[in-house]
Amino acid sequence: MAVKLIKEHRLSNHRITVPNVTTNTNWDPPQSPWYKVNIDGVVFSSLQATSVGVVVRDHARQVVAAMSKKLWVGLGPLEVEAKAIEEAIDFAWDIGLQDVVFECDSKVLRGALTRANTPSVAIVNVISSCLLRLQNFKSVKLSHVRRQRNKLAHILVQYAKSLENFVTWIEDNPIPIQSALAQDIMTFASY
Repeated sequence: MAVKLIKEHRLSNHRITVPNVTTNTNWDPPQSPWYKVNIDGVVFSSLQATSVGVVVRDHARQVVAAMSKKLWVGLGPLEVEAKAIEEAIDFAWDIGLQDVVFECDSKVLRGALTRANTPSVAIVNVISSCLLRLQNFKSVKLSHVRRQRNKLAHILVQYAKSLENFVTWIEDNPIPIQSALAQDIMTFASY
C-alpha cells in the first residue's frame, strides 16, 4: 500500500515541461547541459515488424548516441510511435542522461505524455510506463516537431528494416545519417 502511494505521489508531482512548438524546419539544439532525443517509429506491414529510430544530440549539435531497432511485433502506427518513445526513454536512461528533451512527430503522444489528452486504450499501458520512467530523470521536456525536423531519427527507423534486431552507436556518427547530419550542420552554420 505504501509503495502504491509513493508511486502515485511521484506521478502526480513530477513536472514535465512542454516547450513551445516552432515553425522552423531546421533542427534546434538544446541548451547546455541538456540533450535532445529525437524519436521515430514505423510499421513494416509486409514484414510484420515495426522499427524505432533514436538520435541523441548535445548543445553543439553532435551525435552522442543513436539506435536503430527492429521489433518483430505487429503494431499499428500509434502503438509503434508509443513504443518508440518507451524505447527512447530506456535508451536515454541507459546512457546516463539526466536533463532530456524528448522530441517526436506525434502530437497525440506528446499530448498523452503531458496529460493534455487521454491516451487511446491501445497505448494507455505504454504511456503509463513512460510516465513512470520519466520520473527517473532530473529534468524532462517533451516536444512535438514536424517530420522535417526529425529527419535523422526517420532515417534510422528506415535503416532498421535491414536489421535482424538492433544496432547502437555511442559517440559515433551512424553511417546511415552522416550525409543528413552534415547537411544539417552546414545549414546551421550558414545562419
